Amino acid sequence: MATAETTKPSENILEKRNSISPVWQFFGVTESDPQGNKPVCRQCGKKIPCKGNTTNLFTHLRDHHPNSYSHISTRTKYDGGGVKSKSEQRSSNIKLTEFLERKSKYSTDHPKHREITNAIACFMCKDMQPFHVVEKPGFRHLINTLDKRYEIPSRKYFSGAHIPAMYETEVSRLRAELDGLTFFSCTTDLWTSRDNDAYMSFTCHFVNKDWTLKSKCLGVVPMLADHTANNIAEAVCNVLDQWGLKKESIVCAVTDNGSNYVKAFRDMGVQRLSCFGHNLDLAVNHGLKIDSVQRAVRVCRLVVAHFHRSWKKKRDLKKEQQKLGLPDHKLIHDVPTRWGSTASMVIRFIEQQQAISATLAQDRKNWHLMPGDRAITVLEDIAQVMEPLLQFTDFFSGEEHVTISALSPLLQHLHRDILDVNADQDREMVKQLKRTISEDLQSRYSAEGVKQFVSVCSFLDPRFRQEYLENKDATLAAVKQEAVEVAKVAFNGSGGSRQAQGEEEAVSLDPGVEDGHGESSTHTLPTSRKRKTKGGLTSLLKQAVKIKKRKPEVLARNLSVSEAVQREILGYLSLPESDIEVDPLNWWKMHAQSFPHLSMLACKYLCLPATSVPSERLFSGCGLIVTPQRNRLSAETVQKLIFFNHNL
Repeated sequence: MATAETTKPSENILEKRNSISPVWQFFGVTESDPQGNKPVCRQCGKKIPCKGNTTNLFTHLRDHHPNSYSHISTRTKYDGGGVKSKSEQRSSNIKLTEFLERKSKYSTDHPKHREITNAIACFMCKDMQPFHVVEKPGFRHLINTLDKRYEIPSRKYFSGAHIPAMYETEVSRLRAELDGLTFFSCTTDLWTSRDNDAYMSFTCHFVNKDWTLKSKCLGVVPMLADHTANNIAEAVCNVLDQWGLKKESIVCAVTDNGSNYVKAFRDMGVQRLSCFGHNLDLAVNHGLKIDSVQRAVRVCRLVVAHFHRSWKKKRDLKKEQQKLGLPDHKLIHDVPTRWGSTASMVIRFIEQQQAISATLAQDRKNWHLMPGDRAITVLEDIAQVMEPLLQFTDFFSGEEHVTISALSPLLQHLHRDILDVNADQDREMVKQLKRTISEDLQSRYSAEGVKQFVSVCSFLDPRFRQEYLENKDATLAAVKQEAVEVAKVAFNGSGGSRQAQGEEEAVSLDPGVEDGHGESSTHTLPTSRKRKTKGGLTSLLKQAVKIKKRKPEVLARNLSVSEAVQREILGYLSLPESDIEVDPLNWWKMHAQSFPHLSMLACKYLCLPATSVPSERLFSGCGLIVTPQRNRLSAETVQKLIFFNHNL
């Protein structure tokens, strides 16, 4: 290395132009040497010869300024001498073939092309986007920015080839998931599109082997014939045949209260349950038909409509809200066929009553719209009764959690607490509303068959068990009989050599249920898990002591299915209460080995939704797919898009 010179004190150190290497932050150039042949160290002032590379600069930092060198070496890929290694130099050279590949488009069979195409198809189906979105300039610009090598196929390719192929693949996957399904429930409903095309939805609900609640759309079937009971039953049977399912496997069908649906499933011999949402809607609307209630709601609706039609009134209302310190909420206009929207409209009106009155008082032409004191009082009574009911619809509309078992407890809570008349505090209108709604709702669940069905579902939920049973003995007898029948169906379906269904089969006493007085050891781990736990000797000793304490005659003999179910019921009832936040399906997953017969019954009944909202939710998606701009979609295409939207 050449001898380093020292810069003169009078010389200014300048920043080197067009410098790329990070080492130049510690060096500069002089006015006499702007090319940087001898850069100047900013720390010691020495001039370092540097022609064509920065090796000497790195070496100077390494030998004289190690702190600066360690700082810069962590940010670069230089070796100890300050230069790139030969292997790194070779790797930075792009081959000609690689360069050409980067410039060329993906072939249609390229994995990346298939991946992006599948993602676009999923985007169109899941987000209900039209096929012509792939021709929109903004979307094409987005895809080109993300990957310039990808060329978007045409809309005809997606509608005519790709999405139908994806549909067949998804159908095969779902068919395999439904294969061997012993029990399932279903929801179904009818809908008419903007083009007056009628469709029937059919949604299947079941608990899989992992004790996970599943909801799958099996079809949105065009209904060209009259919506009679025979035609509905035929359409349902066609869907079942298409998916290889048997109507005998249907635990229950949840529908609205249409007479055609009632007769259709009665003729099919399938248990049917009325949708709780429809029942509550009918009961509340029965209360809203009271004369004074109708008049008050009509007045409220006129005021809200006036504010919706005038942007000036909307502006003035916001000013009054700020003056009075009220929430900046918009008024809600109801849909007469939805009681929930009417209740929300009244509740919001009562909340903003002062701001509304102040806004209307500013113009004499609008004074006639101001509701009187009597109407305000009735609206307050309506809000008092309706507001607690809104949460029931929200809870029972879910598809990812068990709802049917909570129907009986919440119905009792509804009648006992929410709709119970308080003779001392409630005004006469509140009393009348509560009685009307409660009596109408009770009449819809008064049939003995419906009561028993709902009670069995409640019993199979470990959070409730026998707490909400109106007739405990009848429910326990029904559970026992049903568990025996389910066990026979399961044994016969598995192909095992069992006795005829008319005889009682002998099974060994389950080790999870003690003999005698309903004591249970269900909180221990299953046998398959015990083998994997540490301390195997301790585990075996505990098991040996437990077996020794049992009565010898109990272990020596076998039990019939009826006796085994009876012991499971006693053990199930003797367990401590479960927390209300416990997921019943997770509970049964942990205790399935201890209660084999009851767990099969829980798998059968707890898959049932309490409402037909899942099928109605499909039609909400249909309304966003069959729009005025997409009114030429065929029924087959609509069915595929809805299938994807719900099942993907």
